[in-house]
Amino acid sequence: VRLADFRQQLAGRLANRFPNVPVALALTGGDEATALSAREVSLMNFILEQLVENAIQAAGEDQPVRIDGRIADYTLILDVTDHGPGIAAELRDQLFTPVQSTKAGGTGIGLAICRHLAGSMNAQLELIQTGRE
Repeated sequence: VRLADFRQQLAGRLANRFPNVPVALALTGGDEATALSAREVSLMNFILEQLVENAIQAAGEDQPVRIDGRIADYTLILDVTDHGPGIAAELRDQLFTPVQSTKAGGTGIGLAICRHLAGSMNAQLELIQTGRE
């Protein structure tokens, strides 16, 4: 799957799933030959949809979510940014631990599954920055 097609497909999926949320998507770098396997695209769609859903739950449906992607040294780097309150310092170490949730009624498995799926592609999923310090 060409990178441009992945971007278009992801934009459509996010618009259908979250029609009332402003989700901005920017993928830069690469060229017409840059391609991803169908497996990678499926896994990244799942992971990114989960991350956008978490962002919406944290920040609210009226707050924008941004996905920025770039190619650097033959690596696709994707950053998801929201305007939520951030994650408290005491919870950061448990962020990707299964069955740990701070949400009422949350199962605590979404981010754990996403990290596992990322690992299955030899990728990493990590918290880079949070609004709370």
